[in-house]
Formats: sequence, C-alpha cells, structure tokens
Amino acid sequence: MFKNIITILIIAGCILVIVVFVAPRYKNIMVLRTQSSELQNALSTATQLRAMREQLKKQVDSFSVVQLEQLETLLPAHVDNVKFSTIDIKRLADQNGLILKDVNTIEPETVVNNQDTGTEDPLGRINVEFSLAGPYAGFVNFLSQLERSLRIVDVESIAFSQQPARLGEVTQDRYNFDIIVSTYWLRATD
Repeated sequence: MFKNIITILIIAGCILVIVVFVAPRYKNIMVLRTQSSELQNALSTATQLRAMREQLKKQVDSFSVVQLEQLETLLPAHVDNVKFSTIDIKRLADQNGLILKDVNTIEPETVVNNQDTGTEDPLGRINVEFSLAGPYAGFVNFLSQLERSLRIVDVESIAFSQQPARLGEVTQDRYNFDIIVSTYWLRATD
C-alpha cells in the first residue's frame, strides 16, 4: 500500500511540475518560434529589397549625366519646377516671336489616388496660367514645341482674342492667348 501512495505522489508531483513549470515555458517557446519565423521572413524580405536596391542603383549608375538631366527634366523630384517651366515657356515664346506676360501659378493640388485609404498619388501637380501675345503661326509653333519638350505638360485650356488695332498700325495677325497648363513632379517617398 505504501508503494501505491508513493507512486501516486510521484505521478501527482510530475503532473504538478508539468502544469506549473513546463506548460508556461512551452507556450513561451511557441511564441518565440512564431516570432522567429516572422523575423526570418522579414530578414528574407530585407535581403531581397537590398538586392533589388543594388540592382536599381547599378541601372541608375549606367545612365549618362545627360540622360539623368533629361529624366529630371521629364519628372522633377521637387515642386520648384514652376520656375523651370516658366523658363522653358519663356524660351519657347521668344523662339516663336511671342511675348510672355502674366504668369501665375495655381496652388498645387493634393491628388488623392484612393479615396478609401486616403493614400496620396506619388505625382504632384501644379497649374501654370500665362498669357502670350503674337502671331497665330508663332502660337501654333509654340504649342508644337511644347508638345515635343521633355517636360510633361498638359494643356488644360486655351482662350484667344485678337489684339485691338492701334491707330495707324495693322494688327491683322496679332492675338492674345490665355493658356493654363499642368505640370507634374515626383513626390518624395520616405
């Protein structure tokens, strides 16, 4: 009978040790295994991203300085492109015998890509409003050159009127052109 009591006490002691000491540590080990697998996945993803970044860096490094400048002109990385757009517009106007006047910017829009998540579009947009004065043929050439320029520009609206005739002057081919264009830049992604 004494042997049976000792056996029951040993079994009860083992169950108590398992319940008190082993079970909580086992649960802790399972949590640590889950965290370990999550960290391994994150490390694997980070390694893939590092390799992709290095590959993209090599591609960028393979571009010539001229090509990089053209990319910056095409899609600048800053909102200060209004100044450059105005310089481009002025240069094109001068080449086509047009007079640039009344350059205004319309505040940049916050373009929301997805209304549900509220995420912003990586492209910023700003409108530039300006007036040109000169001959119609020069204006057509101006638009043609603007279309072929490297900078991405959308013509939003064009309105034109004939300039009033001055006394003793023939103004048969003199027009005022009011134009609104949109230009874009790449928002910084942090």
